[in-house]
Amino acid sequence: MYRPPAGQDVPARRVLAVIPARGGSKGVPAKNLAPVGGAPLVTRAVRECRAARHVTDVVVSTDDQAIAAAARQAGAEIVMRPAAIAGDLATSEAAVLHAMDAHEALHGAAVDVVLLVQCTSPFLIREDIDGVAGAVAGQGADTAVTVAPFHGFIWRDAEP
Repeated sequence: MYRPPAGQDVPARRVLAVIPARGGSKGVPAKNLAPVGGAPLVTRAVRECRAARHVTDVVVSTDDQAIAAAARQAGAEIVMRPAAIAGDLATSEAAVLHAMDAHEALHGAAVDVVLLVQCTSPFLIREDIDGVAGAVAGQGADTAVTVAPFHGFIWRDAEP
């Protein structure tokens, strides 16, 4: 995780965390509202983003009123996603760009850093969010990503 050198902090920047959370999942219906540790996934993501020191704004992009209500209650700004970018073939990138444009238009100011935060990563923590934001805002990285080691087996059926 990025940590600024002793005595230095990340320069003040507008850091927008965008959490795409559409309601139409067919593989796991209502997955973004699935409870983990007593809170819906979208709520957990909003809370961690709001608790991150470097995140200034949190937006949830959704097409679902129940997700919007849970995210709003957790403290997120809501951007309702149009159907054209909310279907099965919609990309996260389209949702992020739409949310960023809507947020900037609403607030009349550009953001400096945009974070794509997947609420389906239930163990996301504010320190990781700050690490990514710090790498971009403080170190001038173009992009940054969080990863975790995986030591499990991946099983596949043998093809006949």
